[in-house]
Amino acid sequence: MAHSYYHWPMYDEAFKKLLGIFEMAIKLRCKELNIHLSNDMMH
Repeated sequence: MAHSYYHWPMYDEAFKKLLGIFEMAIKLRCKELNIHLSNDMMH
């Protein structure tokens, strides 16, 4: 993220990686707590 300040096109890549890490952390924590994650938003 810090390097992308000087090279704007890298910001999207850095943001995508940051969100990926955050998503992985949430999924692992939910697995530890036995929380079922679902992609179905209708229920």
